[in-house]
Amino acid sequence: MLFKSYWKKRIAEIHSFGRYQQAEKRKIKKNNDNYDWKSRIEEMKNILITGATGNVGFEVIRFLEKNKTSNKIIAGVRNIESAKKLFKEFTEIDFINFDFEQPETFDNALKNIDTIFLLRPPHISDVEKFFRPLIQKIKQHKVKEIVFLSVQGAEKSKVIPHNKIEKLIQEYKLDYIFLRPSYSSKT
Repeated sequence: MLFKSYWKKRIAEIHSFGRYQQAEKRKIKKNNDNYDWKSRIEEMKNILITGATGNVGFEVIRFLEKNKTSNKIIAGVRNIESAKKLFKEFTEIDFINFDFEQPETFDNALKNIDTIFLLRPPHISDVEKFFRPLIQKIKQHKVKEIVFLSVQGAEKSKVIPHNKIEKLIQEYKLDYIFLRPSYSSKT
């Protein structure tokens, strides 16, 4: 439950920033009909959601869609056609091919991304093999923020992959938010 409330607050911040942008846009439009909208639009965030078709990724996208964020939501998925079927009710999201096990998908998926919602697929534990190349690409593409879904106590447990991923993100000096939800029976 702590995870849900924290993440809802974070998403609400992103959403309210979008509402702020819309209000500013109306205010500026009223004051100046010759305003350069192209530069203003560039301020909106492109948010890549990894694990989009999983339980958590789906809920993140559903929340953002329900709250009509002005940010562009991109679902990073292995199979775009099946993802489109899963998200058929959601009209405001884009899809891009992204696979943790296929590093050749990273460049295209990270192009023009401002924020990435990153989670660790349960079957992937080799941080050096799968996450270091991804974090390097995130740094190379100048992604502004990583929201990493970690686990409770990750900062103390040096043996779990989440700890190693957190350290890797810090090593590359990226702006980050580590979400460390407590364990629950309803995930």
